[in-house]
Amino acid sequence: MMGAQMPMSMMGGASQMMGMPAMSMMGSMGMMGDSCDILDCLQKDHRTLEGLFRAMRNRQCDRAALLQQFAALLVAHSDAEEKTFYARIHQFCASNPAAMNGIDLRVEDEHTEGLLALLALMEEPNTMSKMWEDKFTVLVKGITEHVDDEEKNVHNIARMFFSPEERMALGEAFMQARETALAGGAGSLAHVQQLVGMRATMVHVMKGQTMEAVEHMKA
Repeated sequence: MMGAQMPMSMMGGASQMMGMPAMSMMGSMGMMGDSCDILDCLQKDHRTLEGLFRAMRNRQCDRAALLQQFAALLVAHSDAEEKTFYARIHQFCASNPAAMNGIDLRVEDEHTEGLLALLALMEEPNTMSKMWEDKFTVLVKGITEHVDDEEKNVHNIARMFFSPEERMALGEAFMQARETALAGGAGSLAHVQQLVGMRATMVHVMKGQTMEAVEHMKA
């Protein structure tokens, strides 16, 4: 999701999937337009990520270049989504718990799991090896399940309870945050390593706080 430009494979170009040089991603990342319903923005990114998955299955393509573009989009999308869409979803659900209808919001945990799977793949040097393909399969499974759950559950909450005007405002905020992340090179290996380290620390601290609370309750 981040400072490169989108390959033609995402737009349906079969020749790109056959290993032609990947185009820069930055320009087409902004092709959604200045105004976009947040759900349309998110789902367009999801379809782009799925297109990159399909492209990377082809052993004749430049997997390393496509993975770099995938990493940029995934990281920028996730960061912007948490800052805009999920910030509003959490706010709404805190005051309207019945609207969740049993849905468990684990977005930050799922994004962290996605980053861990992404980093494992980025750190595997041989894109033709079985190890690379095994790690790729883990990444695809995790992201696909997350996207399916999100579109089926959380997006319908937004459709039901957020006005078209609010969804457009969220879409604009999302696009701005996403472009900032893209311009900052968020898909680099160093940045993904940093994000994983930061999130691992947060998870460790949160687990520690939870255990302290449990022990306090037992006392």
